[in-house]
Amino acid sequence: MKPILRLAALLAAVLVFAACKTEPVEVLQERDIVYAVGTDRNTAHLRTDAEWDALLEHFCSYAEGGSMVTFYNSVSHGSTVQKTATKDAVTYSTTSREEMKQWMRRMEDAGMTVTVTYDAGTGTWNGMAYASAPSSQGESPFDGQGATRSLFSVSDDSRVRFSRGNLQYHSANNTWQMAAEQYACLADNDSWTTLFDWNINDTQPWMAGHDTVFAGLAGQWRMLNEEEWRYLLDCRLASPLGGATDARYAQVTVDGVRGLLLFPDSYSHPAGVMLPVSINGSNSAAWNANSYTLSEWNLIEEAGAVFLPLAGYRSNGSVVHMGTAGRYWVAADLMAMGYNALYIDDNMVGVSAWFDDMGASIRLVCGE
Repeated sequence: MKPILRLAALLAAVLVFAACKTEPVEVLQERDIVYAVGTDRNTAHLRTDAEWDALLEHFCSYAEGGSMVTFYNSVSHGSTVQKTATKDAVTYSTTSREEMKQWMRRMEDAGMTVTVTYDAGTGTWNGMAYASAPSSQGESPFDGQGATRSLFSVSDDSRVRFSRGNLQYHSANNTWQMAAEQYACLADNDSWTTLFDWNINDTQPWMAGHDTVFAGLAGQWRMLNEEEWRYLLDCRLASPLGGATDARYAQVTVDGVRGLLLFPDSYSHPAGVMLPVSINGSNSAAWNANSYTLSEWNLIEEAGAVFLPLAGYRSNGSVVHMGTAGRYWVAADLMAMGYNALYIDDNMVGVSAWFDDMGASIRLVCGE
């Protein structure tokens, strides 16, 4: 090659390098974000940081407009969804939009599923991240307001839908929410209340402001009364399963968390998942016999089942028997019937008398 040609080639290489320096090419691991806003489910394939930041902006705006936003990266989760216990859930609150976006970035980087809401009263974004991905197979078992699509008869002519998780209250932010997972048992502490007492006016504290607790179904969330629980557990017609003509409930363990499994009126047990034993009965051996992994539970949940975890109860200011006993408040005419709770123990599933100064869990229902 002649010297002049060698110089021309060198100058061309320098110009190309300079062009790359002045206009950097953004490098980003591609993201496939699956997200739900209210009842709408969407996907977004992102190639650049600018696109990711724009989507995070939209998430904040959706939440600010009153919608609950849930998202995860299907690339990070892979094709096989594996869930881990929500006791490891990460919560976050801030009044800064940018701080909320940065937190969402960190949680997505960690492979978490993120749920974001906005409290207009305090101007606060509230987030919860947990190591699980909503099922990508078919329709979600819950609607956009967190109610089961499956139905449970509570009388001869009335059916209800259960909330997707136990009621939780964050005192610092004055925020009410449903647990992100049915088996979630967050610690009852100075920030989070998950075991509720009755107040001096003989009402549950959530009732006073329930019209603003859950947007979209304001005023429709309630607790089952004693007659409804007895009908649901002992009388309703349901699908046959494992030798039971009407399979209504079973004591099971989900990823080490014991609880009561409620079968909907119409239920088909997922193929490849073992049938529970001691259906419609109380048997301490059932906890071990009916032990399911999170992937198995995911299939059972998709089939419409409800799970009430043994979150213990509060006595004299301390949480006791977490993981070995469950108490769920039952609505009642206190003047006529007093306080009642649904007991879930080794050898008992049913309604019995309870005490107003002892905290118990709440799982809400709404009409069909």
